[in-house]
Amino acid sequence: MYDNWMKFGDPNGSQTAKAMGLAIPSWMFDEEWRPMLFAMGFVGTAAFFLFLYQVQNDVRYNCSNGISINSKLEMRQMIVSIL
Repeated sequence: MYDNWMKFGDPNGSQTAKAMGLAIPSWMFDEEWRPMLFAMGFVGTAAFFLFLYQVQNDVRYNCSNGISINSKLEMRQMIVSIL
């Protein structure tokens, strides 16, 4: 206790460790939850990259109004051929 007082200015220890304890629940560090947290992290990361891939394809293959570039070109050709 004296060492904590001299080192951190508080007999209970570091205030940073207490703040982290409030921010991150202690059950997340239990052994039984590690596989679930790993799986959730993997699925979350995969979902994030799939979302980025979808956004990239929307930008690459669609106009600003959401119409496919190929559809727009085909419609333009059809209208020009009619006129």
